[in-house]
Amino acid sequence: MNGYPKARLYFWLGLICISVLYCLYYLYFLYKVSDDIPLKIRHIGKFLFILAAYGIGVVTLKKQGPAWMVMIWHVIYGAVLLLLLMLGVHDWMVARSTLNQRILAYDLQEILISPILYVGITLIRKSLLK
Repeated sequence: MNGYPKARLYFWLGLICISVLYCLYYLYFLYKVSDDIPLKIRHIGKFLFILAAYGIGVVTLKKQGPAWMVMIWHVIYGAVLLLLLMLGVHDWMVARSTLNQRILAYDLQEILISPILYVGITLIRKSLLK
């Protein structure tokens, strides 16, 4: 239990960083501040937000404990990001995505950037340690 306070500190640091990132994302993209920016630049911006959330999660989850937490993080982000990249390639190179595809992409982006996954993985770890 000696490492518990340190794991707790890293959990809170990660949660705060991802929450701030999510707030910035929410203000910038969902409140339509970025509407004047070309679509491809917005896609790149959203991708960078996703990578930042991913990086914060990797760093802080590694400091919290078991390696399986980081593996779950990698798998979830890898699978969802692959789907988003396929939708993005279709949007850029074939034709504008349908409304349903765009709604799906927005929802998936929001899940990856929000602190929900981070808290969920930490809650799973806590429940397994009891």
